[in-house]
Amino acid sequence: MATPGVGWIPYPDVREKDARTIDITSDSSDMRIFGITLIVIGILAFALPYFTFTKREKVLDIGPIEAVTESKESIPVSPIVGIVIVAAGAILVASSVVKDRK
Repeated sequence: MATPGVGWIPYPDVREKDARTIDITSDSSDMRIFGITLIVIGILAFALPYFTFTKREKVLDIGPIEAVTESKESIPVSPIVGIVIVAAGAILVASSVVKDRK
């Protein structure tokens, strides 16, 4: 078992530049994919003003007899949430493009 000491790096994706700074390498294509995913989710938040799901509750449970009720519930999604998600995705895509040019 290796003991922490000089030159020991706790994670494989962390590279030490010097004693004061640590450079965490990230792939810009991952940032771009995540940004595009956020943009799609943000557009869906605009298109669907609410999120609907079915909730099941046990009403009666006596031996082999069960009674279950199903009710549809909706959670409203604010358009502001969609704007924030699209903006975050656009920032990630733009920053990955700028990073590729350097």
